[in-house]
Amino acid sequence: MRNYVSIITLNFNGKRYLGDFFNSALETDYPKDGYEVIMVDNNSTDDSVEFVKKNYPQVKVLETGKNLGFAGGNNFGMKRAKGDLFFLVNNDTLLAKDALKNIIKTFNHWSRKYKIGAVNAKLVLVDAYLPLVIEEAFYSDFKISQKVKPVNSELFIIPHEAKNLFTEKVFLPLKYTYTDRLKINFKIRPYRKSEFKVRLGDELLHEGFLKTLGKEQELNLKLSRNAVKKHMVDLVQNAGNFYFRDGHGRDRGAVVIRHKQYYESDMGQYNKEEFVPGFCGAGVLLNKKALEEVGYFDEDFFMYYEDGDLSLRLRENRWEILYAPSVLIRHIHAGSSKEWSELFTYNVERGRLLFVGKHWPRVRALKEWMKYFFKETLGVSIYYFWKGQMQTALARLRIRLRVSIFLFPEFILGLLRFKRLSQKEVEEFL
Repeated sequence: MRNYVSIITLNFNGKRYLGDFFNSALETDYPKDGYEVIMVDNNSTDDSVEFVKKNYPQVKVLETGKNLGFAGGNNFGMKRAKGDLFFLVNNDTLLAKDALKNIIKTFNHWSRKYKIGAVNAKLVLVDAYLPLVIEEAFYSDFKISQKVKPVNSELFIIPHEAKNLFTEKVFLPLKYTYTDRLKINFKIRPYRKSEFKVRLGDELLHEGFLKTLGKEQELNLKLSRNAVKKHMVDLVQNAGNFYFRDGHGRDRGAVVIRHKQYYESDMGQYNKEEFVPGFCGAGVLLNKKALEEVGYFDEDFFMYYEDGDLSLRLRENRWEILYAPSVLIRHIHAGSSKEWSELFTYNVERGRLLFVGKHWPRVRALKEWMKYFFKETLGVSIYYFWKGQMQTALARLRIRLRVSIFLFPEFILGLLRFKRLSQKEVEEFL
C-alpha cells in the first residue's frame, strides 16, 4: 500500500511515558488501515514490555535483547516494519491528533517535485509557558494549583540589564491544555532598590515596594481567562537542525545565553515549510526508498549525531530534508538520558567528534580532535584543578578522557571515508 506508515518509538526504561505516548499515537486522525505502531524495546528492566502488551495489544512490540542505542534500536525497528515510510517519534512525546495526517500530506505534496528523504516535525516543549517580566527584583519561587501542574517543574529565567534597568524574564510552565483563570503565588527578592514591577506582555500585573531589603516578598497574582489565553506560549525545541563549523549541532529554536540553553517563544517564526540542513530524530518521517540508497543510521554513534550523519548522507545523494510546521509534537526532551547527565555528555561529545571525523575535511577533523583532547579535556580540567574545584575537574577529566581514548580508533576509521564536505562547505556553516 502506498503511504503505509510505520510509527516507531524506541524505549529504554521509559514506562512512565508510554501510556500518554501510545494514547496520542493510536488516536491519530489517519485511516486505521494505513499505519502500524511499533515499540522497539532496548532491553528495559522496568516492565515496559509487559505494560504495553497488557494495555496496548494493537502495538507491535519488538525486543532487541540488549541496548542497541538510538541508532541500532531504530534500525532494528525499521528493518522489521511494514511501512514504506517510517515515522520515528521519541517515547517522551505527545503527537497532535493531526500530526500523522499532516506529515504524510506534506511529504506527498513536496515529493511531486523533489526527492524527499526526510520530513522534520515541529517539536515544542511539552508544557506551555507564561512569560512574566520582573523589573528590579529577582524571581524566588512560585506555586500554582495542582490542576494546572505542568509535566516539568523547571522554568527558564533570562536576566537582562540595560540603561540602569535590571529585568528577569521568567517563563512559568503550565499544563498546555489549561485555558481558565489562574492564581499564582509568587515570591521575589529585591535587586538593588525597593521599587519593582511585574508584567505579563504589555500588561502591568503588579507594582510596589519591597518592604524589607534582602528579604523575600510574596505576591498573589490573579490572571483572567483572556490574559492566560493571550499570553501563554509554546517554546520551540526543534524546527530542524543546523551545524557549526566545529561540528556542533543545534536545534532551530534553541538559544544559548551565557552558556545556558533556552528556547524561542513560538510566535510564528517557524511556520514556513522549507528545506533544512538536518533533521531531528525525535520526530521525523524517513523515506524507506532513500534509506535503501544511502544506508540506515550508522550504529557506531549509539545515540546523538546519528541524525546529523544520516542527514549529510541524504544530502550527498540529493535527497532533501524538509521541515513541516503543521506537524506538532510535544516533547519532554532528554526524558531518557537526562540532559547534561554523564550519559548525555559522554554520548553528545563522542557523537560530535565521530560526526566530524566522517564528514569534515581530514585535516580540519584532526584539528578538532586535538582541540578537544588538549584544550577541552586536559586544559579545562587543569584550570578547574588550579581553581580548587577538584570534584568538577575530576568529573570532567574522567568523561572526556573516555571520549578521547575510546573513540580514537573509530575516529581514524571515519577519516578513511571517501565522500567528505569541502572546506568551502564547512565555512558556509554558521
